[in-house]
Amino acid sequence: MGSDKITMQKLKGSANYPIWAIRMTAFLTKEGLMTAISMNVDPDINAKALSNIQLLIEDGPLLQIQNITNAKEAWEALKNLYSPKEFSSEFLICREFFDTNL
Repeated sequence: MGSDKITMQKLKGSANYPIWAIRMTAFLTKEGLMTAISMNVDPDINAKALSNIQLLIEDGPLLQIQNITNAKEAWEALKNLYSPKEFSSEFLICREFFDTNL
């Protein structure tokens, strides 16, 4: 008899966002809540999806979305914060490069 317990690392920031997003998408799909991050849905489904997102992120990211009450908006906010595009991503790459030690 298998266990339904799923362990997953919480979102810490941009360092683990890509892997966290893949696992979170799979988890929400498994729970039947995936529609909550792609469209506005029933308040019950939204609440369940949002609570799962909030439970699977560390304190720093949680504070960034503390006032958001919609799962889709929370998902997009985390995506915009931790999956930067264009100048932001180039800046982060340069900063990592200059902070690297031999």
